[in-house]
Amino acid sequence: MKAKFRIMNLPKRLHSLLSILFISGLTLTVTASADNLPPGFDLAKWHALLETTGKNGKAVKTELGETRTVSRIVPNDLTVTHHADYLTTRGYTDSENKFHAGTTFSVSENWQLHADGNWYIDQWLYELSFYGDVISLNHMSIVERPDASVLDYNEIPNLGLTSPEELGRWGKQLDLWYAWTLTSQ
Repeated sequence: MKAKFRIMNLPKRLHSLLSILFISGLTLTVTASADNLPPGFDLAKWHALLETTGKNGKAVKTELGETRTVSRIVPNDLTVTHHADYLTTRGYTDSENKFHAGTTFSVSENWQLHADGNWYIDQWLYELSFYGDVISLNHMSIVERPDASVLDYNEIPNLGLTSPEELGRWGKQLDLWYAWTLTSQ
C-alpha cells in the first residue's frame, strides 16, 4: 500500500519534544560546513522543500517564534505500530504574510506497540541549517506508556556529523521528504 503525503495536526508528543529542544538546547550544536551535507545535496531542491513546508505546513506560534510542520504517518492510525516522520521549520512570517524558513528539524520514528502495552520508539532527529547543513544528529530509544509518559529514554551513539554512514542515512531521509512533498503539490 502506497502512503500519500498529507499535512496533519502535530501530536502533543512531538510538540512537547520540539518545545524541549527549543528551550533547553539538549542538542549538541556544531559549526556547520560543507562536510555536513549528504552526497549529491541540491541547495535549490532543499530551498523548494523549505518553501513547501512554509506554505503547506501546520503553523504553530510559540514564545520562541513560529514553526511550520508537515508530517507523514503510516499507517495513519496512532493506536497500532506505525512509522512517523515530521519536518518542522522554525522561522517568521513577514508583513506580506510570507513565511521565511530558518532552522529545520527532521524527526523519523518507528513506533512499536509491545505486549506490555508500552510503545518502544526508535527515533532519529536531525537539526538542519537554512543551507541544509546537518547541525546536530541524535538517535534515541524511548519507551512510553499509553498515556505518553516516558518510562525510559536513552541516546544511542552515532558515528558523527561528517561520517559517510550518517550523512548517507540523512540523504535517504531527505530524498523521501522530496518525494513526499515536492511531487505531491
